Amino acid sequence: GQVAFTSVLKKPEQTFEQQCRTDEREVHRALEESASLSAKGDNSMALERAKEAAKLERALSKKREEH
Repeated sequence: GQVAFTSVLKKPEQTFEQQCRTDEREVHRALEESASLSAKGDNSMALERAKEAAKLERALSKKREEH
């Protein structure tokens, strides 16, 4: 699959701030998906994506506190 393929590629190391920005984009993407699902009436999946976004946000906040 694509995940296995991308893990083989060597990427340059990201700085802490670059990693945080990547994490922020992931949080935002999850929130956007949640809003889209809610607008389509798929409230259970919207709730799951919102919970995932909250979990990602907490992890990002913790990472920043510890740095």
